Amino acid sequence: MLNILIFFFLGISLSICQDDGLDAYNNGDMIKARNIYEKLYKKMPDSEAIKFGLGTTAFRQNDKNTAKEFLGSVKNSKDPILASKAFYNLGEFFTSENDFENGLLMYKKAIILNPNDKDAKINYELLKRKIQNQDEQNQDEQNQDEQNQDKQNQDKQN
Repeated sequence: MLNILIFFFLGISLSICQDDGLDAYNNGDMIKARNIYEKLYKKMPDSEAIKFGLGTTAFRQNDKNTAKEFLGSVKNSKDPILASKAFYNLGEFFTSENDFENGLLMYKKAIILNPNDKDAKINYELLKRKIQNQDEQNQDEQNQDEQNQDKQNQDKQN
């Protein structure tokens, strides 16, 4: 019985601490949020919610290796909403690295897991358009280069 009570109070305590981490994150205090999530992670290294909090906080601090590691570990969560959020944040990560194809893929997976995620849908469409515009621009530049090469070849022949 004592073990059950200890486990119950430990769970409540960790839950409150996790909320403190979220509060700090929402208030923009990334240092405090990260410290809270790191302490919680040491106590509960299998908690996907804590890994997610640590990953998103690391991303906001521009610690991209840590962010990618923790968010990547959460993307396969059995909780589809949490997994969707991890994919969304990985989409942000890849987009910030100018890896637009992987960013688009991550947003798409977020949408598949949570079709109600409006932010993922918006970012998916915006990034899709950006890729299309870049492809069109690259094609225009290639056509211009070919025209310039043809003109140079004609000039050499004359």
